[in-house]
Amino acid sequence: MKTSSLVKTIRPKTTLFKALALGSALLAGTALTLAPSADAQQRLAIEDMSGAHAPLSPKSPPLPPRLKPRQAASGAINYQNINRLFLVHKPPQAQAHGGLSPVPVPTVIVLHSTGGSPERVAELSKFNAYADQFGFQVAYPAAVDRAWNDGRPDSPGRADVDDAGFMASLAGHLVDNFNADPARLFLVGLAEGGMVAQQVACDHSRLFAAVATINATLPETVAARCQPSAPMPILMIHGTSDPFIPFRGGMSTHMGQPAGPVLGAFETAEAWTRSNGCIGDVSLRRFPDAEIADGSRVIAHRWNGCRTHADVVLYEIERGGPTWPGVSDQLNQLRKFVLGRPNMDIDAGEEIWSFFQYRDRVGSPLFDPARSVSQLR
Repeated sequence: MKTSSLVKTIRPKTTLFKALALGSALLAGTALTLAPSADAQQRLAIEDMSGAHAPLSPKSPPLPPRLKPRQAASGAINYQNINRLFLVHKPPQAQAHGGLSPVPVPTVIVLHSTGGSPERVAELSKFNAYADQFGFQVAYPAAVDRAWNDGRPDSPGRADVDDAGFMASLAGHLVDNFNADPARLFLVGLAEGGMVAQQVACDHSRLFAAVATINATLPETVAARCQPSAPMPILMIHGTSDPFIPFRGGMSTHMGQPAGPVLGAFETAEAWTRSNGCIGDVSLRRFPDAEIADGSRVIAHRWNGCRTHADVVLYEIERGGPTWPGVSDQLNQLRKFVLGRPNMDIDAGEEIWSFFQYRDRVGSPLFDPARSVSQLR
């Protein structure tokens, strides 16, 4: 039996997106005396934090090299009569056995943000290095036309594309063809990809052992219909100064235009605590400000005492922007000025794997080889 809707009543939101104000400032010891033009600000505002963006000038950094063939496999599955592409980074034990792990292996699916790509988010997240260190594999699916249908009314993705259903189908494909452990499938999403991950947690909670998102909350339309069939451990990392998916909720934006209202980070976390039946106290952890120059600090909020140990954790990045914490070279100086320096007090990939590594999903329908996609709920 499904639980009641994750959020029963959605309060109207009146918060409007405020344009980024730029002025003279000092950055890395160099004075910026001229603010970027309105056109440049607009292009900066629409760029994806995985690094894929329309070049601002011929000097924009090139795309990083593709993953080495011996470490990665590309693939495609037909879903909704669309060939959906993905990359898989294989762990060392798979590489040593002809490309397929001899035993079922934990698998993390990582979703880029709208405008991004599998290659870009692989480079940004550093999950491949963690996969090699801890022995799991990573899959990086691609959005159709680089835009996810994330559940917002004006999502940049195609409304006829079921990206949440694609994740369920991809999970089954990885179990069948890449020896992914059906009890240890995990999902990570960045920005719009994170909103898809939240939607998957609502619609396919029995498939994944845990979910993590960066700079993403629940769209109000998704929250209103969200009925998880099982408790879902979830880790959220979100900057309080994110102008695109606001930390406090309200109107999200895409390309400078309203994209649909979203819950705030705390509202989203509290909605999951209700769904997960959390009855314990909320513990706080303030991380040391290891990098004062980044201008931000991290507070971890953990809701305890949840059913089946499905804890809910929110990393609040005070004064943090829409960036991936722990990666210092993801932005050039102009983008750092506009969007904020990445927080360097934590490594998001490390924190996410620490949250995932001891969790499993007992009773996943993926254990049944006779399953169909319609049963993956």
